[in-house]
Amino acid sequence: MPITLKAARTAEEKNEVYRLRYRVFVEEENRFEHPPDRIFDFYDTLDETVNFAAMEHDKVVGSMRVTIDNPVGMPALDHYNFSRLIKSTPGKFAGIGWLCIAKGYRRHRGMLAALFKMMVREARNRGVQHLIAPLHPAILPLLKRFGAKPVDKEFFSEELQVPMVPIHIDFEDLPSGLREFSQDPFHIIFQDSNERRIYREGETIIEKGHPGEEAFLIMRGSVEVLTGNCLHKALRASNSAADLSDARNPLLGQGQVFGELALLDGTTRTASVVCHSKEVDVMVWTREQVLDQLTLDHHKAIKLCKVLANRLRVQVEGFEKNEANDALVATIVMDASREARKTVDVAWLSAQCGFRPNEMGELIDKWVQSGVVLFEDGKTLTVRNPDLLKNMIKWK
Repeated sequence: MPITLKAARTAEEKNEVYRLRYRVFVEEENRFEHPPDRIFDFYDTLDETVNFAAMEHDKVVGSMRVTIDNPVGMPALDHYNFSRLIKSTPGKFAGIGWLCIAKGYRRHRGMLAALFKMMVREARNRGVQHLIAPLHPAILPLLKRFGAKPVDKEFFSEELQVPMVPIHIDFEDLPSGLREFSQDPFHIIFQDSNERRIYREGETIIEKGHPGEEAFLIMRGSVEVLTGNCLHKALRASNSAADLSDARNPLLGQGQVFGELALLDGTTRTASVVCHSKEVDVMVWTREQVLDQLTLDHHKAIKLCKVLANRLRVQVEGFEKNEANDALVATIVMDASREARKTVDVAWLSAQCGFRPNEMGELIDKWVQSGVVLFEDGKTLTVRNPDLLKNMIKWK
């Protein structure tokens, strides 16, 4: 069952976020005493504050809050004096906090990653460059994965009765791997839907023959489109990498749309789609949202027509073995490199593609020999010939 993520907009959604805080911090962790049965404060009422919720079915199981800097202030400043950092650092700030994940879901690494990416997307859309927060030290190793750096030593919060450490994240100073992780796809065909889902490897996202009510954009990870004459890769798991490379299933990655055809003609799905990487994070649009945007903006309609025409052409002409792998990696590299302007971390790339290290290594060696990329430091790719790379992208 996928995890659904959204910004809590309705009173009911916000109330469930406040209940989760109480359940996690008071009932499960006994951090501090608080009147039952929800935790909220003044900052939750501000227009500059957004609470993000992760849900399984209708139950909120994870949440994170961001408050954009404003004349009233940020909650982070109530617990630690970040004023020196803010005054000496160019760029707009936002504070994050109330990160809570219910017991039983804390090993779901994709949930935290998706919550963080949604929060970063919201903050960047509002012009933010820096994030600050006083965190419980146990959370610091997790947020270090996203670029968090301590700005002072650990201290004890009398109000919350827990130790805390102040951290800072600068979006413009993220190392390779973290930069690729935190950025959105370069070109997004439709507007933000305010709904995301996380699927795990092998989970079905779309099932052939079922009604099509939603379209999807891949924000992180990759999917496999199961054509009628190809088996799902999980059924071929015992085969060698060489055997797997013979598969002719399309693989789609970061920035690509799928599930759009059934939305447009109102019929059933023509193929099944499953999660190919360890997790895939997708943005979700309903039929009404897609049709509204196509009606209002003919440029979006033209772009979608080009996508459909390209996929029909590939289906008619067919494609050779190994082209699916090359097409997936080329798609993600072109997107993550901002069309050949930045390097791409190979460890991050391998995880997005769902490839084993030896598979990725063989592909990179082939590309280096053919002059497509440079791989001089053993960690990052530099696009050398973007035209050759673009020609490998079969599915637009």
